[in-house]
Amino acid sequence: YIDHETTSDLITTAAIWHQSGKLKVRGSIVSKENKGIVLSNNGGDTVLLLDSCQVSAKNFAFSTLNGTSNIYAEIVNSEVTKTSDNVFSAITLGTTLGQVEVSVNHSTVTNRSTTANSYGIEILDNNSTLRLNNVKVDVNSVSGPSIYSPTPRTILIESVVVTNKALDVNVTNG
Repeated sequence: YIDHETTSDLITTAAIWHQSGKLKVRGSIVSKENKGIVLSNNGGDTVLLLDSCQVSAKNFAFSTLNGTSNIYAEIVNSEVTKTSDNVFSAITLGTTLGQVEVSVNHSTVTNRSTTANSYGIEILDNNSTLRLNNVKVDVNSVSGPSIYSPTPRTILIESVVVTNKALDVNVTNG
């Protein structure tokens, strides 16, 4: 359980790099360089609850990466923001071997990059489930959609989702 500000100034690491087990985070997560929160594992399920957090990072604010087991995350009453003009997404569901389930509830996802192909949420994982409930996605990129996937994908919109850009053509509401 983390209930305070967690910061990182390092390019190669994250403010929180969470592997197997359960973790609840409240407070603020600030990465002045690369990543805010990375979920990864090697043999055990990873469970994360972000509750009333402000997550800010230069590149990936929140990402799943190289998990071999299941990853479950719930983002509740939080703000997830990518701050740099680099081509990355605020939330990235990266390639893993296990199931990835991410629920975003009553939260805001912001990508401040004006660079093309900078998305609010990017889904790269074929094993992922994304649930959105009362979410605002704000993307500054002229051509980047609010939610992007390189392959056809169904997401679950359980309640209102407000975006300033359209969904990618490969993403449909389930």
